[in-house]
Amino acid sequence: MVVGEDGASGLRAAVALCVMYWLLLSYPLTLALTCLGTLLITVLIYLKRLLRALECPARLTCRDSALARHVGAHCPTFRRILRLPAWARNCHVQSCLGLLACRQGAHFAREYLQLHDGGLLALDWAVGSQYVSPAHPLLLLLPDLTGSAVQLSALCCQALTLGMRAVVINRRGQAGSIVSTPKLPGYGDTSDLREVIGYLQRTHQRAALCAVGVGTGGDALLSYLGQFGSSARLSAAVCISPSYNAADTLHGLPTPYLQLYLSHLKQAVLSNAQVFGPLVQRARGAWSVKEFDQKVVSTCAGYNDLEDFWEDNEPLREADEVSAPVLCVSSLDDPVCRPQHIPYDLFRALPNFFLLTLPHGGHAGFRQGLGGLSWAEAAAMDFVQAMLSFQPCTCYVANGVHVATQTNDLLDWTPDPLTLDLVTLEPEDTSRLPRTLPAEWHG
Repeated sequence: MVVGEDGASGLRAAVALCVMYWLLLSYPLTLALTCLGTLLITVLIYLKRLLRALECPARLTCRDSALARHVGAHCPTFRRILRLPAWARNCHVQSCLGLLACRQGAHFAREYLQLHDGGLLALDWAVGSQYVSPAHPLLLLLPDLTGSAVQLSALCCQALTLGMRAVVINRRGQAGSIVSTPKLPGYGDTSDLREVIGYLQRTHQRAALCAVGVGTGGDALLSYLGQFGSSARLSAAVCISPSYNAADTLHGLPTPYLQLYLSHLKQAVLSNAQVFGPLVQRARGAWSVKEFDQKVVSTCAGYNDLEDFWEDNEPLREADEVSAPVLCVSSLDDPVCRPQHIPYDLFRALPNFFLLTLPHGGHAGFRQGLGGLSWAEAAAMDFVQAMLSFQPCTCYVANGVHVATQTNDLLDWTPDPLTLDLVTLEPEDTSRLPRTLPAEWHG
């Protein structure tokens, strides 16, 4: 092998450098400094990787259709990567951020709606909604079991910014509301929500109704959409961190979340002891959500068997009847609603169901910081706007329902009434319409 003059000189230089490096390492001080420098560089590289924001791209699961393509084109948040800071990567930290979300400048006016059975439901209206045109959409927000209007204030502010009205629908006894009847609605009980939506539809006849549910609020929303199908009167629905399988989820909660949920359930009963009477002692003796359901919730609903109660309260029991477009947002590290309960086959089969999954985000967290709109809430608003732009308001205002024509892989919401087989609702007894009590302002 013949080596050129340039190659030989380069080889000699490399050998000389190796010899010099070996000579330097032969001295103890030089060796120590070299090792220390190497260790320092390694630590800096590790810290840089550790402190770097964790990138969480979203994955959309749905059936291919014109509606799906419209969603993909009009929902930019779906393509935006969720970047979690180093201190907020943990799923429990994310869940706490969602639970402890502070007020984002929104204020609410409380209205009490009297239901047919004499019960009261608190509606918290985002202040500023009264200045929006009556024809603008109305956003219904259903908080988690432990939530309130405060946790949803950023979403309310965003709705007002986009020209919508926003109202938070609390469960009976939730968020300090008055309890007048001994009833705690089941997680999938839709009777109260049906009355509220009927009331809002009558008082806001020109407005499209959309809904966003968080946690157990999302479960109630899924149950409602399945039970009432095309007469649900909703143009779009979003469920953030729903359980999909409520019985297994609530009965298998990790201890901290179990105590949190159970304390809220008990508080609704114990703070209204004069209304619930003998159920108070049963509530005090319940040490798990399952036991509370068996002793209190199912009894209030008139069930003798807990299995029958859950069979009628599972969120997806009538999923194939849902006609409104539905978006579900779930995290694969959700400590409350486990990823194994996500029904991927359902989202691949039904053309109006959409699923967004992210590798991290906790339970109803998805937050990149302490305040502002969460990633899931931004995605929800994108979806609502996309659905409102896909179907004009004239169709459902004229008929009171939303009608979808389905052919093979296409779910097409059409605004032309001449091409629709319109559905007519049965007339309702107007003598028993819900009544409202005077509004109460709170901070």
